[in-house]
Amino acid sequence: MSGVNLQTELELLILMGKLLLLILLFCKLFDKPEKELINQPFYVLYHPNIHGEIIKEYKNDISHNNIKAQLERNTVLWNGRKVWVEFTNSVIKNFSNNKLILSIVRDISEKKETNCSLQKVSDNIEHFLIIQVMRCLYVI
Repeated sequence: MSGVNLQTELELLILMGKLLLLILLFCKLFDKPEKELINQPFYVLYHPNIHGEIIKEYKNDISHNNIKAQLERNTVLWNGRKVWVEFTNSVIKNFSNNKLILSIVRDISEKKETNCSLQKVSDNIEHFLIIQVMRCLYVI
């Protein structure tokens, strides 16, 4: 497991929309015990108000054999908590030739918040510089 950061990388296997295998940190990210997740549809991780959207996207991707290799999503979890998550997905086959989706899930909320803050600072600096240039031009 060299190079794997167990604090940020979470694995799960999905077969026909059901969670099959996950690790403790995945359960921690989604605030659910493993026993409440195993063999449950994956959409139980999300807020009930967005189940339809999540199911529709999943069915569309599966039916068109279009599993996104990487996906970032700003979402609302089942408990109302908002979080940015990144999914890195691979399709694998088991011994019965069933397709499984292997996902590595990362909580990227902090990264997104930092990027947003940096963008605001950058915008403010750019605005300040434009005003200064305009003042210089006005003086000339």
